[in-house]
Amino acid sequence: LKEEEKPPKNDRMPPYFKEFFKLYLESEGKENKQEIPWEDRLAALYYAYAMKNSNKFVRDWFCLNLNINNMLTAITCRKHGLDKAGYIVGDNEVAQALRTSNARDFGLGDTVDYLPDLQRIAEENDLMVREKKVDLLKWQWLEEHTFFKPFDIESVFAYLLKLEMIERWVTLDKVTGEKTFREIVGAMKKGSENALEEFKRNNDK
Repeated sequence: LKEEEKPPKNDRMPPYFKEFFKLYLESEGKENKQEIPWEDRLAALYYAYAMKNSNKFVRDWFCLNLNINNMLTAITCRKHGLDKAGYIVGDNEVAQALRTSNARDFGLGDTVDYLPDLQRIAEENDLMVREKKVDLLKWQWLEEHTFFKPFDIESVFAYLLKLEMIERWVTLDKVTGEKTFREIVGAMKKGSENALEEFKRNNDK
């Protein structure tokens, strides 16, 4: 990259990666005054790119993940007396509020309905338990946002996301992972049966 002075031509490379390379190369030899680490800057570009997706469900999913990570980060910074502004990623409405507000709920109590859940999760000292609770919150979000879309692409995407969660937990906790896998398979079967019955009723009319 340094020799060519520009990123290689690769259509499969995500646009945000090209932008990151450009910013990184431009910083070479210059005094580094940025407060945000490079990995966080890359994460911000990643989320910004994902939240421009043409599918609203996909946009909302990545926005949810960004908000959850940022809110847990802000809560942790407050607990340990750190300057949260240097750790918040992205520039959406929630990120801006987290950087500037000193209110207990960061001024988000009326707009982020899952904030109380996150505040309780942040109080959990067992990191493994806390991770599971965060995944459960995401799981419930996926359930709520695909309940009326059993045949849509959103449900397929949601199942893939759930399977990714299960795969991660199987490697960390085999018993919990297998139990969760059985639960999702059962939910998939039940959801398919209900959707089929609804489809039949609508077409019989």
